Amino acid sequence: MDKTFFLFDRKEIEGWKVRLAMLCQSCPVHGRHPDFCPLLELSKLKPGDQIDFIKTLPVDALRYVLARHEVCMENEVGKSLKDALVSSNADSYAFYESVQVARA
Repeated sequence: MDKTFFLFDRKEIEGWKVRLAMLCQSCPVHGRHPDFCPLLELSKLKPGDQIDFIKTLPVDALRYVLARHEVCMENEVGKSLKDALVSSNADSYAFYESVQVARA
């Protein structure tokens, strides 16, 4: 049994599985799953088969895929924000860059 299972509440883990099942339906960032997405192959399965597979995932694998999604989403939203700021106002871009430096 996965040792990390006991570090998390069963309801929390079930919530992760539901979230992953929703992400298999479509990517909230790209609309479709990009080639680098770990859910690409899983998204090609029928929904019932997706659920069956998700039920078998160890907690560590479940957490890894969701973490990858969060990083991808943050990167893509950050790119969109940067593009919008650059196109609208050079001062806004300077502000964006200063925020990025402060975050690092």
